[in-house]
Amino acid sequence: MQKTLTEIRPVFHLLYFLGRLPRFRGKIRLLVWTLKLFRSEGPVPVYVPDRRWLLLTTYNPYLTARLWLGQFQPEFTRVFHRIVNSLPSGASVIDAGANVGYYACIAADALKGKGGRVFAFEPHPVVFSYLQRNRAANALDNLLLVQKALADQTGDMPLFANENYPVSSLKPLLRSQSPLYIVQVVTLDDFISQYPEDKVEFLKIDTEGAELLVLRGASNVIDRHRPVIMYEESESSFAPFGYQATDIIMHLSSCDYSIFRIKEEFNITYQERDFKFTNMIAVAKENLDHYSSLLSRSCVRIN
Repeated sequence: MQKTLTEIRPVFHLLYFLGRLPRFRGKIRLLVWTLKLFRSEGPVPVYVPDRRWLLLTTYNPYLTARLWLGQFQPEFTRVFHRIVNSLPSGASVIDAGANVGYYACIAADALKGKGGRVFAFEPHPVVFSYLQRNRAANALDNLLLVQKALADQTGDMPLFANENYPVSSLKPLLRSQSPLYIVQVVTLDDFISQYPEDKVEFLKIDTEGAELLVLRGASNVIDRHRPVIMYEESESSFAPFGYQATDIIMHLSSCDYSIFRIKEEFNITYQERDFKFTNMIAVAKENLDHYSSLLSRSCVRIN
């Protein structure tokens, strides 16, 4: 059985020290090498913007190192953290495409003393197992895990993935991806109808191109609950689904939402394709007064 870093206290303290050092060339490689040397996936302490920390384990040492060093979408993380901490008592959060649960855990940790909870959706069975481990490691009873994908229909669909790296989508984003799994999909409207007492205040969507499908399947939730919506924008990921970034902007504008772009961009190469990512935030116009101060430092309004 693999040892965790918390079971090897001298190494844990060494890596804690390395993690706090200023950035230098090769720092991520050094941390990855240490993780591999001790054959450990974690958990490692990952600090959130208020300096509290969560224990996280991931399927990739480079992702683990970036989370540990605070280099994973730092501006998005700060905005996300500000929003979840501003939500009212009893709020519910939806994380569509939760992956290993970094943001789901941040949200659940922020809401656990306020009677709120988080529904985290992740269809990939391997990634879902890491999500389960991270919920247990942080004792987050208000984090409810759902091994399904959110989309614009309820039923079964193929999930395209690569056997060597569990990035998955409901459409093939890469030539190397194949329909490895048949997964359950559900609309958010159908799902949340089972929880009539919940008030959905926040919806985060990172579904590798299926963002518009999730929004189309959430029309009743958006109309009734008026949640803040954060989603990932990537034309390369949207193309296999047959739409463009402007289609999401038009859809949300028709719902009377104002849309903001976070001042942070990423370029990632997956095998033969380059992906450019931007994170977006949509706020119902009647709620702008409440959220504008939380967004002004990090975002640019686009409509």
